[in-house]
Amino acid sequence: MHLSLPGTTRHRVSQRELQQSIEEPARKLRVAFETGLVDALLTDAGDEPGNLPLLAFVLERLWQDDKRHGGALRYQAYRDMKRLKGALAQKADELYNNLPTDTDRHQLRHILLQLVHTGENADYTRRRASLDDLGGGASRLIDRLTDARLLVSNQDDKTGNNTLEVAHEALIRDWPQFQHWLNEDRDFLLWRERLRNAMVEWQRSKSDDLLLDGQRLEDAKRWLKLKKDELNTQEKAFIDKSNRHSKLAKAKFTLFSLAPLILAAWFITWSDNNSLSRRAGWYVLLAKTGLYILQPEMVTIPAGTFLMGSETGGDNEKPIHTVNVKSFALGKYEVTFDEYQVFAYMVAGDGGCRNIVNEKPHVINAINDSGYGKGQHPVINVSWNDAQCYVQWLSQKIGKQYRLPTEAEWEYAARAGSTGDYYWGKEDFNKFVWSTENSATSPVGQLIANKFGLYDMSGNVYEWTQDCGHGDYKNAPADGSAWLEAEKDYCDVRVIRGGSLGNGLDDLRSAYRYMGSTDEANRYFGLRIARTL
Repeated sequence: MHLSLPGTTRHRVSQRELQQSIEEPARKLRVAFETGLVDALLTDAGDEPGNLPLLAFVLERLWQDDKRHGGALRYQAYRDMKRLKGALAQKADELYNNLPTDTDRHQLRHILLQLVHTGENADYTRRRASLDDLGGGASRLIDRLTDARLLVSNQDDKTGNNTLEVAHEALIRDWPQFQHWLNEDRDFLLWRERLRNAMVEWQRSKSDDLLLDGQRLEDAKRWLKLKKDELNTQEKAFIDKSNRHSKLAKAKFTLFSLAPLILAAWFITWSDNNSLSRRAGWYVLLAKTGLYILQPEMVTIPAGTFLMGSETGGDNEKPIHTVNVKSFALGKYEVTFDEYQVFAYMVAGDGGCRNIVNEKPHVINAINDSGYGKGQHPVINVSWNDAQCYVQWLSQKIGKQYRLPTEAEWEYAARAGSTGDYYWGKEDFNKFVWSTENSATSPVGQLIANKFGLYDMSGNVYEWTQDCGHGDYKNAPADGSAWLEAEKDYCDVRVIRGGSLGNGLDDLRSAYRYMGSTDEANRYFGLRIARTL
């Protein structure tokens, strides 16, 4: 049974209109009210439009009670659910007490505290949160909460993402258990509200000056240590970025405040002797001191489904098949010489890498730019084994699991929702990729990104993937995972994607595939890295 609300719930309604809204649906369903029940509902609802959704919730419960007991909607059932103000709290208590484990009850607390704005004067209001904020493992409990009408799901008009919020602020105000949690964690919730405000300001400006510093950063690190599980991925990332920015700023201040002229002269000589650009040399020094590791900037790629392959290309792009890709992170740019040179300089001292073929120490190819330029140019002359060594080393240094993208992830990210041969559609390709007659690589990020915010997905250099080379897509995985050999994880030919300098337009299609042996390194081969979220 659904309440028929007069007009909009933002305007006050008269008692007569409200009475009609209560009685009319019941009349159509041939359901009666016990004497006094409608008067009690009208009295409790008053003329506050904010009580209308709560009234609808109560009528729904009375209707369920009627289906169990038959006859008229019962006054006693309304009293048993503690009338209008207590109905949501009672339902929440029932659900909470019936949860099977302490882990479930702790997860319920975590979900609800994410859905509250905390005011400085002990006032709490509901807050929308995305499903990502609440964690993927909470879906089962979220379903129970929405089925019980304690939470409602909406779609954000701007992002299109699904969001959640409490069904009515009465749940916040009138459920004693919720109030207990709020009071218990009040200091943390107030701090987290300030953190979120700081994140909003930083996201608007994208200025590093608005990252956390000083006492604000120290407070954030303290709360991160105490309440790590209560912070979402974006909040943790903001604190981490602030911390790295602070360390980098301190390192610059410390280094360049010490005998600047002598230090500068030594630095230039040392960089030149090691064939390092000034920027790469600076980041090598930071890595050697343990203050900072230069790492590629990553972009979060949303989960989705796409058609992999093409009718335009040869047999190795067929059959076209549906692939479901989980969310992952991918390098915004191809790995640059600066980033790679830090690794090349440091890897031997950090214990080196082991070749996955024979478990022997792997020696990376010598740094060679083929005369195209280093610095922010994409690194070239990188074999698949070299690329594996780089992601091994970076994972160890950063503490996050970096890897090469799978072939399916690469094509999905390159297409960025497009379905044609080229992700730039009918626009001038020269705005998105370097000229097909280009005879040298170009610095990354100079042209227009695709719709996922990724640069140079076609042209510049080929990019290694995890997958073994196969002549077509028969029996290819449909879940976005790497297609490896059946009996072992190693094969001596791997897939390369993206086209490279001098390639024609056919080789720059999103579905175009090329292959190379794992130890092959030439001026066309580079890499872009991925990370599982």
